[in-house]
Amino acid sequence: MVNPNENEGRLNPSTPVPGDGGNGDGVARSQISKYSSSTATTKESLAEAPNDKKKGLGGVDEITPEYEKSRESPLDNIGNNRSTLNPPPGSAFSLSPSNKSVNEKLLEDDNSDSSSSSSSNDDSKKKDKKKSKKDKKSKKKGKKGDEEEKKEKSPLEDYPSIPFLQLYRFADLWDRIMIAVGTFMAVLVGVASPMLILVFGGAMGDFINYTSVMNQYLSAPDKTDPAIVELKRRADHNLDHSTRQACWNFLAIGLGVWAAGFLMSVCFNIAAERQTERIRSLYYRSILRQNIAWFDKIPTGDLTSRISGDVQLIHDGFGEKVGYVIQFIAMFVAGLAIAFAKAWSVALVVCAILPFMVISVGIMGVVISKLATKSQDQYAGAGAVANEVLSSIRTIMAFNSQERELERYDKEIVKAYNFSFKKGIISGVCIGFMMFTIFAAYCLGFWFGSTRIWARQFDAGQVMTAFFSLLIGGFSLGGAAPNITHIATGRGCASRVYGIIGQESPIDSVDDSRGIKVNDIEGSIEFRNINFAYPTRTDIPILRNFSLSIKAGEKVALVGGSGCGKSTTVSLVERFYDPDEGQVLVDGIDVKEYNVRSLRQQLGMVTQEPVLFSTTIYQNIVWGAVDPETDPPTKEHVIAAAQAANAHSFISRLPDGYDTVVGEGGALLSGGQKQRIAIARALIRNPKILLLDEATSALDTESERLVQDALDRLSRSRTTITIAHRLSTIRSADRICVIREGQVLESGSHDELVMQGGEYAAMVKAQELRQKAREKVVGKAEEDDVDIERLVAEEIDRTKSIARRTSTHQTIKSINDEDKGGLGKFVITKPGPKRERSFGKLWNTFWENKKDLPTYILGILGAAVDGAVFPAFSVVFSKLMIVFGLTDEHEFKSQSRLYSLLFLAFGGISFIGMTCRVTFFTVGSEKLTRKIRYLSFKALLRQEAGFFDDENNGTGALTAKLATEAESINKVGTLVWPATVGAVSAIATGIIISFISDWRMSLIIIACLPFVVFAEYFQTQAMEGTSKGASKAQQEAGQAAAETIANIKTVASLTREHTFIAIFDEYNSEPYKNAVNSSYLSAFGYGFSQASMLLVYALAFFVGTRFVLNETLTMEDLFRVMFALMFSAYALGQLSQQATNYSNGLVAASDIYDLIHRETAIDSTSDNGASPEKFTGKANLQDVEFAYPIRPKAKILHGISLEANPGQTVALVGGSGSGKSTTVALLQRLYDVSEGGAFVEDIDVRDWNIRSLRDHISIVSQEPTLFGMSIAENISYGRTNATVQEIESAARDANIYDFIQDLPDGLNTNVGQKGGQLSGGQKQRIAIARAMIRNPKLLLLDEATSALDSKSEKVVQAVLDKAKLGRTTITIAHRLSTIQDSDLIVVFQRGNIVEKGTHDDLLMQNGVYAGLVQQQSLEVTH
Repeated sequence: MVNPNENEGRLNPSTPVPGDGGNGDGVARSQISKYSSSTATTKESLAEAPNDKKKGLGGVDEITPEYEKSRESPLDNIGNNRSTLNPPPGSAFSLSPSNKSVNEKLLEDDNSDSSSSSSSNDDSKKKDKKKSKKDKKSKKKGKKGDEEEKKEKSPLEDYPSIPFLQLYRFADLWDRIMIAVGTFMAVLVGVASPMLILVFGGAMGDFINYTSVMNQYLSAPDKTDPAIVELKRRADHNLDHSTRQACWNFLAIGLGVWAAGFLMSVCFNIAAERQTERIRSLYYRSILRQNIAWFDKIPTGDLTSRISGDVQLIHDGFGEKVGYVIQFIAMFVAGLAIAFAKAWSVALVVCAILPFMVISVGIMGVVISKLATKSQDQYAGAGAVANEVLSSIRTIMAFNSQERELERYDKEIVKAYNFSFKKGIISGVCIGFMMFTIFAAYCLGFWFGSTRIWARQFDAGQVMTAFFSLLIGGFSLGGAAPNITHIATGRGCASRVYGIIGQESPIDSVDDSRGIKVNDIEGSIEFRNINFAYPTRTDIPILRNFSLSIKAGEKVALVGGSGCGKSTTVSLVERFYDPDEGQVLVDGIDVKEYNVRSLRQQLGMVTQEPVLFSTTIYQNIVWGAVDPETDPPTKEHVIAAAQAANAHSFISRLPDGYDTVVGEGGALLSGGQKQRIAIARALIRNPKILLLDEATSALDTESERLVQDALDRLSRSRTTITIAHRLSTIRSADRICVIREGQVLESGSHDELVMQGGEYAAMVKAQELRQKAREKVVGKAEEDDVDIERLVAEEIDRTKSIARRTSTHQTIKSINDEDKGGLGKFVITKPGPKRERSFGKLWNTFWENKKDLPTYILGILGAAVDGAVFPAFSVVFSKLMIVFGLTDEHEFKSQSRLYSLLFLAFGGISFIGMTCRVTFFTVGSEKLTRKIRYLSFKALLRQEAGFFDDENNGTGALTAKLATEAESINKVGTLVWPATVGAVSAIATGIIISFISDWRMSLIIIACLPFVVFAEYFQTQAMEGTSKGASKAQQEAGQAAAETIANIKTVASLTREHTFIAIFDEYNSEPYKNAVNSSYLSAFGYGFSQASMLLVYALAFFVGTRFVLNETLTMEDLFRVMFALMFSAYALGQLSQQATNYSNGLVAASDIYDLIHRETAIDSTSDNGASPEKFTGKANLQDVEFAYPIRPKAKILHGISLEANPGQTVALVGGSGSGKSTTVALLQRLYDVSEGGAFVEDIDVRDWNIRSLRDHISIVSQEPTLFGMSIAENISYGRTNATVQEIESAARDANIYDFIQDLPDGLNTNVGQKGGQLSGGQKQRIAIARAMIRNPKLLLLDEATSALDSKSEKVVQAVLDKAKLGRTTITIAHRLSTIQDSDLIVVFQRGNIVEKGTHDDLLMQNGVYAGLVQQQSLEVTH
C-alpha cells in the first residue's frame, strides 16, 4: 500500500521555484527529481487479460487461457488509433524513457496559474524551457536505466524458505508436549500394521505346515490309518489354536490402535489449532506494529489474504498431516526392521531401491515447496486486486468496469493456476515413480527371497513375513506422499507469514517498553532543518530544509498548493515517518525519543478523508479516547463530543441513534456526517496538540460554521496545526504559514499577510473573501445549537472522571452488552445466514464444470486402477505360498521368476494409475479452482450496492471467502475424490475377488462394512462444526484485518492497535474453542476407523479358519480373501484421513453455490432493459421515497420530486445527510427507490439496461477513487476503448496534461493504491478526466472540487463550467460560489426539498438558501 496523503502527493509541479527567472509571470514551477521507483504499468503488464469466453458453470461466461491476447493498454493501440505509429521521442506518451534530465527538469502545472499574466507569455516560456531540456535526453535515459536496476523489491520477496522443524517455532511448552505425545502415538499406530504382520506371519507359517499335512493326508492311500488321522488331528488343533491366538492379538492390536489413533489425532489437532491461533495473532500484531513506510510498498489485500489462505495452509503443514506422515514412516521403519529380523539379506537387497524413493520424495518436496510459494504469492496478488475492487465497488459500478476488473483479477489467478498446474504434474510423476520403485523392490525382494528359500537359508514363513512386512512398508510410503505435499506447501507459505511476524519496525507503535512515556505535554512543536522524501519516492523531495517553530497553545495554519508538503508535516509530528535529515521536536525532545504510542496519545487528528470503522457511531467516537480499555469515556462525554462536532442532532434522528452501525468505511453515512463523527472522535481525546487536515472540507455551510466555532473555541488551550484550502476557516489563526516547494515562504497573521500583498494575499483574492466578520443566521435551530455548544465546552474542558476500569476483554464485552452486540466489534456485528451442508451443491459445483470432464475421467480411471491394484495383487500374493511349497526345482524357479515379473508389471500399472490419478485430478481441480474464484468474483461484481452495505459482506470478509472457499473445493478435488474413487475401486475389487473365492466370506465382510462406513461418517460429522467455525473465523478475521490495515494511519493515529488486536484475538478465540471440542469427536472417529478394519480382520480370519478346518474352504482361497480385505482396507484408511477436507468442502460448496446463483435485483451484467439510441440527458425524480436496505426504517428521502432538463445545470444544496448524494445514487440505479420513480429520458431506471444507462452518465465524487494502475488506465477507466488522442484531450480538459507529460513515465506512471502517489488535487483532476473522456450527456458532480486548493479550484471549476455546456449536469456542492450560476438550485433539508429556483430567486425568497449564502458571505452579483 502506498502512502495515501490526503492533501499532497509525491509529485508537485505546482509551486514556484526561486530564481527561475519567471517569478513575475504568475506561472508556478517546481523542480522534481526523477520518478525512479514508479511502478509503471507497461504494455506487457497491461496486455494480459481474458476476452475469449465460453459458457461454463451455471451458464455464466468462462474465460479461457486465450485471455492473454487481449486487454491492451490504450498505449498499445497507438498504431490503430493514431496517424503515426510511433510518438515523437520524449513525448508524454512515448514508451521510451522521458527525454528530460533528472535534476534539471522543471515541471509546470496550469493549476498554479492564478494571476492575470497572458497565456502567450506562459507558452513561450514553456517552449524555451522544454528546448533547454531537450539536449539532456541521453543523460536522462542513462540515469533511468541505472535506477531501474536498483528498483526496490517488495518486502515480501526477501524472506528465506522455512525448514520443516521451523514450522513449529511458535509452539509453546504445552504444544511441544502434545506434539511429542502425538508423535509417540503416531508411531504406535504405524507400528501396529507391522505387528499385525508378525501375528499374521506366524499364522501363515502354521497354514503352510497345515497345507503340507493336508497334502499328505489327501495323498494317503488309507485315510483311516491312525497315524494319518492323528497327524491331521494335531494339524487341525495347532491351526485352530494359532488362529484363535491370532484373532485375540488382532483384537488387542485393534483396541490399541483405537486408543493411540485417538490420542494422535487429538494431540496434533489441538496443538495445530493452538499454534494457528497464535500465528494469526502474531501475524496481525506484527502488521500493526510496522511503520507506515512499510505499508506504502505492500497492497492491503496481499497482507490480508495471507491471514485467511496462507495461515490455513500452514495449519495443514504442521497439523494432523504430520501425524499421518509419522505414522506411515513408523510403519515403513517397523516393517523394514521386521524384514531384517526375519530375513536380513532379503531386506538388504530391497533397501537397494530406497535411494530412488528418497530422491523422488526429495525432488517432490523441494519443487512443490517453491511452486507453492509462487502460487500463493499470485493468489495474494489476486487478493490485493479483490480488496481494491470490492472496497471501491461503487466506482466500479458507476463506470461499468466489472469486466475490466474481472480480467485484472483473472490475470493473477491464471498465474497461480500455472504454478499449481506444474505442481500437479510433478506430484503425479514423482508419486507414480515412487509406487513403481516400491513394486520394483517387491520384484527384487521376491526373486531374491525365493533363492534364499531354495538355498535353505530361510524357511518359507520367514521370507513370507519379511516380504509381507516390506509390502506394508511400501504401502505406507505411498500413503505418506500426498501428506508430504501438504507439508511442503505449508513450508512455502510459512516463509512469507513467519517473515512478516519476525519483521522489525523502526517505528513500533505496539511496543510499550521503548522510549519516553508522557502523560501530559505542553505542546510546543519545532521542525528543525527537515529534509524529507517519501520512502517510495526517495528521489522526489517533499520538504527541503524546512524549519518552523510552534509555541505551546499556538494556533498555526498551513496553506499552499496541493503537494507542497503541508500534510507531510502532520505525518512527521504523528511520527508516521522519520525525516531523512533534521529533527521534529515536541516540548524540545526529538519525537524519536518518545514512546510512539505515548506520543500519539497526546495528539488528535482529523483528516480530509475521514475513516470510520464498521461498528456503531458510539464505538467510533469512544475509540478516539486516550485509553478506552481502562479509562473509557462516559456516555455523557460521547454525547458532548458529538454535540461539539454538530453531530448529535443527526445521530439522534437515526432509528438506532448512537447504536447505528456506520458500515465499512462509514459507507452508510454522508461525507459530512462522517467528518463530524471523526471530529467528535478527535475532540473526546481532549488532546494537547490538535492536527486538522482539511477537517471541515466535507461539511455543509451551516455545519462548517458551527463546527469551526467549536474547534476555534476548543483549540484555545492547545497547540493546533490547521491545514485548509478554505481560507475563511483559518483567518483567526495566530500565525499562517504559506508553504511552497517544501519550505515556509511567508508567515504571519491573516492581516499581516494580506498587507504584504504576497502569495497569501493572492490566495485570498482568488477566493474572493470578504474581510468583514461573518454574520450569523438567526433562528431557533441555531439558538439551540449555541446552547448545546456551551454545554459541550463545559463538558470537554473539565477533567474527565474515571467512570470504570476494566480489562480490554471486559471492555469489549461490556460494550457489546450495552450496545446490543455492535459496539465492541467492528467487523461483522450480527451472525450471518445459516449455511446449508449439502452434498448436492458440492456435487453440482464439480458437475457443472463439464468442460473438464475428460480430465476428470482420466483421473477417475487412474484412481480406479490405482485402487484396484492392491486388492488384485492379493490374487498373486495368495499364490506365493503355493510357490514356496513347490518341491520341483525347475518349477519353483520358473514360478518365482514369473511372479517376480508380475510384481514389475503391477509396478508399471501402479505408475500409470497413480500418475494419472494425481496429475489429472490436480489439473482438473486447479482448473475448477480458477473458475470458482473467477465466477465467485464475477458474482460479487454483479451484486447490487445494498449487498455490500450488509455487515456480513465487508471487503475483508469477502476477500477471505475468495481465498479460502475455492481452496477448500480444490482439496476435495485433489484429495477427497481420488481417495473416494480409489477406496470404492479397492472395495469393489476386493468384494469381487472375495465372491469368486468364497461367497460366505464375502457376505461376512459386507456385513461388517456398515461399521467401517459409520466410523468414516462419524468422523466427518465431527469435523463439520470445526469447518464451519474455521470458515467463519477466517472471514471475520479477514474483515478485521482488511479494515484496519487499509486504514492503518487512522489506527496508528488513534493508538488503537491494542484494541484491534484484542478484537481480532476474540474473533479467533471462539472458533478455536469449537475446533478443540470438535477435535475430540473427530479423533474418536479416526481411532475407530483405524481400528475397525483390524476388528473385521479378526472376525474374517476366525470364521475363515473354521471353514478351512471344515474342509469347505481352501487355504489359498482364504488368504486370497484376507489379502483382498487387507489391501482394500489400506484404501479405506487413506479415505478416513480426508474427513476434514470433505467437511470443509461441503461448507465451502454451499457458500459458493449460493453466491454464484444468487439473484440480484440490480444486475449490472444483464442484457435486459431499454437502450434508447438518443440520449439527451433528461433526468427527473417523481415522489421518491427511499431508505437504504440495510436500514429500512430510516427514510432518507420523503417524497421528493425534481427535474433536470437536457442541457440544464441543476445544483443540489443542503446540510450533510439531507439526501443529496442519495439522489445521485438513485439516478445511477445503485439502489432502487422504495416508492415513486427515478427517470432518465422519461424511462424508469428500473426499465433501463443498466450498462447502457451508466454508459451515458459520468460522476466525479467528493472522495475520488483511483486504482493501482497507470494514469492512462485510470483515465481510460471511463471508456476502455479510448484512444491516446482521447486520453490526451481528457487530460487537457481536466488541467492535468502538462503535469502528466513531465513525469518520467508519463501516462505509464503508476498512481499507487487508491492513488496514494498523488495529492488530493491531482487525484481529483484525474477523476475529472476519467469522467470527461466518456463525453457524457448526464454529468454528476458530487463535491467535485472539495479536495482542491483555491488555485486549482479556480482552474478546475472553469473546466467544469466548460464541461457543462451541451450536457445535463447535476452538481452537489457546499461552496455556493461554485453553483450560483446554475439554471436550477434545489435546497434539501432532512430528505425533503424545501426550495427550488435560481440563485437570485432564492435570495429574494430570503429562506434557507439565503441563510446559507449569508453564512458563507458569498459575493452576490445581480
